[in-house]
Amino acid sequence: MKKIIAAALAALLLATLAAGCGKKDSSGSPTGTPAEIIERIYKEKKPELMVGTQDIDVSDTDALKNHTGLSQNENVKEAAVSQAMIGSQAYSLVVLRVKDAATAAATAKEMLEGVDPAKWICVQADEVEAAVKGDVILLVMVQSELGISASDMVKAFEKVCGGAADETLKR
Repeated sequence: MKKIIAAALAALLLATLAAGCGKKDSSGSPTGTPAEIIERIYKEKKPELMVGTQDIDVSDTDALKNHTGLSQNENVKEAAVSQAMIGSQAYSLVVLRVKDAATAAATAKEMLEGVDPAKWICVQADEVEAAVKGDVILLVMVQSELGISASDMVKAFEKVCGGAADETLKR
Protein backbone atom coordinates (compact mmCIF):
# COMPACT_ATOMS: atom_id res chain seq x y z
CA MET A 1 0.00 0.00 0.00
CA LYS A 2 2.86 2.39 0.84
CA LYS A 3 4.40 1.77 -2.60
CA ILE A 4 1.12 2.64 -4.35
CA ILE A 5 0.74 5.87 -2.35
CA ALA A 6 4.39 6.79 -2.98
CA ALA A 7 3.98 6.12 -6.72
CA ALA A 8 0.78 8.20 -6.83
CA LEU A 9 2.46 11.08 -4.99
CA ALA A 10 5.47 10.90 -7.31
CA ALA A 11 3.19 11.00 -10.35
CA LEU A 12 1.30 13.96 -8.92
CA LEU A 13 4.55 15.79 -8.20
CA LEU A 14 5.82 15.11 -11.72
CA ALA A 15 2.57 16.39 -13.26
CA THR A 16 2.73 19.53 -11.12
CA LEU A 17 6.33 20.20 -12.16
CA ALA A 18 5.51 19.67 -15.85
CA ALA A 19 2.59 22.08 -15.66
CA GLY A 20 4.62 24.73 -13.86
CA CYS A 21 7.59 24.55 -16.24
CA GLY A 22 5.76 25.29 -19.47
CA LYS A 23 7.46 27.42 -22.09
CA LYS A 24 4.46 29.47 -23.12
CA ASP A 25 2.02 31.77 -21.46
CA SER A 26 -1.77 31.65 -21.62
CA SER A 27 -1.76 33.35 -25.05
CA GLY A 28 0.33 30.54 -26.51
CA SER A 29 3.41 32.75 -26.79
CA PRO A 30 6.72 31.31 -25.67
CA THR A 31 7.97 32.97 -22.49
CA GLY A 32 11.36 34.53 -21.92
CA THR A 33 13.40 37.09 -23.75
CA PRO A 34 13.93 36.74 -27.50
CA ALA A 35 17.54 35.63 -26.85
CA GLU A 36 16.28 32.93 -24.44
CA ILE A 37 13.77 31.75 -27.05
CA ILE A 38 16.59 31.51 -29.62
CA GLU A 39 18.59 29.45 -27.14
CA ARG A 40 15.64 27.04 -26.75
CA ILE A 41 15.20 26.87 -30.54
CA TYR A 42 18.86 25.86 -30.84
CA LYS A 43 18.30 23.05 -28.34
CA GLU A 44 15.77 21.69 -30.83
CA LYS A 45 17.74 22.41 -34.02
CA LYS A 46 21.14 24.08 -34.10
CA PRO A 47 22.64 25.02 -37.44
CA GLU A 48 26.07 23.54 -38.14
CA LEU A 49 27.49 27.06 -38.21
CA MET A 50 29.30 29.23 -35.74
CA VAL A 51 26.55 31.63 -34.67
CA GLY A 52 26.33 34.53 -32.27
CA THR A 53 23.18 35.88 -30.64
CA GLN A 54 22.65 39.45 -29.52
CA ASP A 55 19.79 41.69 -28.47
CA ILE A 56 18.64 44.26 -31.01
CA ASP A 57 18.33 47.82 -29.74
CA VAL A 58 14.77 48.42 -30.94
CA SER A 59 15.20 52.18 -30.54
CA ASP A 60 17.91 52.04 -33.25
CA THR A 61 15.75 52.06 -36.39
CA ASP A 62 18.74 51.36 -38.66
CA ALA A 63 19.63 48.18 -36.76
CA LEU A 64 15.96 47.22 -36.59
CA LYS A 65 15.60 47.66 -40.37
CA ASN A 66 18.80 45.69 -41.07
CA HIS A 67 17.83 42.69 -38.98
CA THR A 68 14.03 42.64 -39.21
CA GLY A 69 13.03 44.64 -42.27
CA LEU A 70 10.87 46.92 -40.13
CA SER A 71 11.28 50.63 -40.75
CA GLN A 72 9.41 51.67 -37.59
CA ASN A 73 9.55 50.44 -34.02
CA GLU A 74 6.22 51.54 -32.46
CA ASN A 75 4.87 48.02 -32.02
CA VAL A 76 8.17 46.27 -31.19
CA LYS A 77 8.69 45.39 -27.54
CA GLU A 78 12.01 43.51 -27.80
CA ALA A 79 14.07 41.54 -30.31
CA ALA A 80 17.22 39.46 -30.72
CA VAL A 81 19.15 38.16 -33.70
CA SER A 82 21.39 35.16 -34.19
CA GLN A 83 23.68 35.28 -37.19
CA ALA A 84 26.55 33.38 -38.74
CA MET A 85 29.84 34.63 -37.33
CA ILE A 86 31.39 34.30 -40.80
CA GLY A 87 30.07 37.00 -43.13
CA SER A 88 30.10 34.82 -46.23
CA GLN A 89 27.38 32.57 -44.79
CA ALA A 90 23.87 33.89 -45.28
CA TYR A 91 22.10 32.94 -42.06
CA SER A 92 19.98 35.07 -39.75
CA LEU A 93 17.38 34.07 -37.18
CA VAL A 94 15.38 36.85 -35.51
CA VAL A 95 12.93 36.50 -32.63
CA LEU A 96 10.83 39.58 -32.01
CA ARG A 97 8.11 40.26 -29.47
CA VAL A 98 5.43 42.81 -30.36
CA LYS A 99 3.58 44.97 -27.86
CA ASP A 100 0.17 43.79 -29.09
CA ALA A 101 -0.38 40.21 -30.27
CA ALA A 102 -3.23 41.40 -32.51
CA THR A 103 -0.62 43.07 -34.74
CA ALA A 104 1.80 40.13 -34.87
CA ALA A 105 0.65 38.65 -38.20
CA ALA A 106 0.72 42.03 -39.98
CA THR A 107 4.13 42.78 -38.46
CA ALA A 108 5.47 39.40 -39.62
CA LYS A 109 4.25 40.14 -43.14
CA GLU A 110 5.94 43.55 -43.05
CA MET A 111 9.16 41.92 -41.85
CA LEU A 112 9.06 39.32 -44.60
CA GLU A 113 8.51 41.95 -47.27
CA GLY A 114 11.02 44.46 -45.86
CA VAL A 115 14.01 42.32 -44.93
CA ASP A 116 16.96 42.15 -47.36
CA PRO A 117 18.03 38.55 -48.07
CA ALA A 118 21.15 39.93 -49.79
CA LYS A 119 22.42 41.98 -46.83
CA TRP A 120 25.67 39.99 -46.68
CA ILE A 121 28.73 40.51 -48.84
CA CYS A 122 28.81 38.12 -51.82
CA VAL A 123 26.06 35.79 -50.53
CA GLN A 124 22.29 35.81 -50.42
CA ALA A 125 19.66 33.86 -48.50
CA ASP A 126 17.41 31.92 -50.83
CA GLU A 127 14.95 30.85 -48.12
CA VAL A 128 13.08 33.44 -46.08
CA GLU A 129 10.27 32.43 -43.71
CA ALA A 130 8.38 33.91 -40.79
CA ALA A 131 6.22 32.31 -38.13
CA VAL A 132 3.92 33.84 -35.52
CA LYS A 133 2.88 32.44 -32.15
CA GLY A 134 0.94 34.83 -29.93
CA ASP A 135 3.00 38.01 -29.62
CA VAL A 136 6.26 36.40 -30.83
CA ILE A 137 7.55 36.42 -34.40
CA LEU A 138 10.33 34.28 -35.82
CA LEU A 139 12.07 35.46 -39.00
CA VAL A 140 14.68 33.22 -40.57
CA MET A 141 16.82 33.76 -43.66
CA VAL A 142 19.19 31.06 -44.85
CA GLN A 143 21.32 30.10 -47.81
CA SER A 144 20.17 26.54 -48.56
CA GLU A 145 23.71 25.31 -49.31
CA LEU A 146 24.50 25.67 -45.60
CA GLY A 147 22.75 22.40 -44.82
CA ILE A 148 19.84 23.85 -42.86
CA SER A 149 16.50 25.07 -44.09
CA ALA A 150 14.23 27.87 -42.98
CA SER A 151 11.52 25.25 -42.50
CA ASP A 152 13.78 23.35 -40.06
CA MET A 153 14.02 26.45 -37.91
CA VAL A 154 10.27 27.13 -38.08
CA LYS A 155 9.63 23.54 -36.91
CA ALA A 156 12.05 24.04 -34.01
CA PHE A 157 10.25 27.29 -33.11
CA GLU A 158 6.92 25.43 -33.10
CA LYS A 159 8.37 22.81 -30.73
CA VAL A 160 9.49 25.58 -28.38
CA CYS A 161 5.98 27.06 -28.59
CA GLY A 162 4.36 23.72 -27.83
CA GLY A 163 2.37 23.52 -31.05
CA ALA A 164 1.81 24.82 -34.54
CA ALA A 165 2.43 28.48 -35.29
CA ASP A 166 -0.60 30.73 -35.57
CA GLU A 167 0.64 31.70 -39.00
CA THR A 168 3.63 30.92 -41.24
CA LEU A 169 4.72 32.99 -44.20
CA LYS A 170 7.25 32.38 -46.98
CA ARG A 171 8.87 34.78 -49.36
